[in-house]
Order: sequence, then structure tokens, then C-alpha cells
Amino acid sequence: MHFATPPGDLDMRVWLRPDSWPCDKSGTCPKGKFATGDVLFAEACIVNRLCRNGEGIFDLKAGEMFECDLDPDAYHQMADLFQKRVPIKEGCPNWHDSSWA
Repeated sequence: MHFATPPGDLDMRVWLRPDSWPCDKSGTCPKGKFATGDVLFAEACIVNRLCRNGEGIFDLKAGEMFECDLDPDAYHQMADLFQKRVPIKEGCPNWHDSSWA
């Protein structure tokens, strides 16, 4: 895989105060929405967790190739976590209800 923005160049201030859609320049996001920039942070965290060599993504240069050495145990552990039922908190949209999308 290739990262246009190397994960080692991610600025945590952007994570804390996102400025990409649908958030405004002050870092305020609509309730229940995520900034498009959040995706790269999530990708970096998932690759770091699922690949035995995941820490290597933080040493990449822009456009440099990374090949994941998948850790099957980490993969199954994450898959199990994603499949667990979690209670819906009050005020959170019900995923069955498309009116919130």
C-alpha cells in the first residue's frame, strides 16, 4: 500500500481539531459526524495494529510502498471486537434508521 501522507507526518493537532469536511476551520464538527481527515488516522492505527511490521509505516516517505506482514491473531482479535454487540447510548442514532444519514 502507499500513503499519500506518510503516517509519521500526521499531526495530532488535526485529530483533536479537524478542519476537513464536514467540520469547520475552528475544529467544530456536526454532532455524530467525522471529518474526512479522520480516515487516515484510523487507517494508520489499523495497519499498525494488524501488521507485525506495522510500526514501519511511521518511517515511510510519501508514496513509498508498504507491504503488511499480517498478524492473523491480531486480525481475528479485531474481527471479534467488531462483531460484539454494544449498547446504543442515548442520543446516538440507531443504525437501522436511515433518517440520520
